[in-house]
Amino acid sequence: MLDGTLGVLISHDCDIAAESSVEPKIEWIPATASSTDGSKTYGKNPRILELSCGANTGSAQCLHFDVRSKTTPDKQHFFQNAALFEQQFSADQLVILRRWLSARYGRSAFPDAFESAMDRVRSKVDELSKKSGGGIRALYFDVDDGHMTERETEGDPYELLVYVVYPMETPIKIAEEFATKLSAIFSSKFKTSGVWNGIELVSCDAICEDNFSLLLANSTKTWRVDHRSLATPGASVPEPDR
Repeated sequence: MLDGTLGVLISHDCDIAAESSVEPKIEWIPATASSTDGSKTYGKNPRILELSCGANTGSAQCLHFDVRSKTTPDKQHFFQNAALFEQQFSADQLVILRRWLSARYGRSAFPDAFESAMDRVRSKVDELSKKSGGGIRALYFDVDDGHMTERETEGDPYELLVYVVYPMETPIKIAEEFATKLSAIFSSKFKTSGVWNGIELVSCDAICEDNFSLLLANSTKTWRVDHRSLATPGASVPEPDR
């Protein structure tokens, strides 16, 4: 807690320990208490994270972080005015926080035509994630077996395999229901009279993260709520997160 505001110190430990003449600033992200939004848990949103703390006290509290609110206060001011918040993050929650911070600078890009087609289901996927995605770690997309070339017509659809990855603490039934609802969204928007257009959903499977192999992780790309390609037209730039 700094100047009465909750937050997390995210500077590297070496920078924190360094003399102020070498590293005069620290990096700080403020936090606010929040109710849980499933689309912002486990780092699914690159800008906003909702993460619970308090495992050490038995009283869980959801905190809302916005990476755009990051500040760089003076290190000496921090050391003189900061106070330790009694509710702490567990080791697993710290891993989520680190991955979320690093993912902002390592996001995957998809072909423009694929992104354009995904606009049909983007709001529905977002809505599903908000309502039912609290226990889902991430959605991994395999588009065209990793080739992901641009398409000229919707009659030549992208082949999509989706992996709904969930942590061990999430009941498999919850993840499978999420996958079923996600499949229905794609079918309703891309399949007409038994024919796929734009995107063909080949499969949508729930898989526990313990069984999600390194090979799969390296051959797929994480889909995030506000995903955009490298060359998306300005008209489709996402609105700021609310």
